Amino acid sequence: RLDNASTIVSLDCMDRRTSILGTSRHDLPEQDISYKEVFSDDPAVNPVFHDWNVVFARYCDGSSWVGFSDVVDPDCKEPSLQAGGECIVFHYRGTANLLGVVASLLQ
Repeated sequence: RLDNASTIVSLDCMDRRTSILGTSRHDLPEQDISYKEVFSDDPAVNPVFHDWNVVFARYCDGSSWVGFSDVVDPDCKEPSLQAGGECIVFHYRGTANLLGVVASLLQ
């Protein structure tokens, strides 16, 4: 399951960057997703996928796992701030992260 909660929320990147929708810094190392029937290992509850492996990959840049760009904060319009590295730059790496997750799983 590829989770990207931020794609369904209309917060901008500046607001989202320190919230649960914009960072995984505060995530627990493991998450219990057994409440979702499709992830249940009980054949009576989930007859098709009960014996499959499950990987929960959390990524929250809002690019739906397809982004690969760097975007300067749109509110930082002063060129001298941009040149001096004082503006926040958002690094969207959905594509690279997705490829990394898949490559890791295939090893």
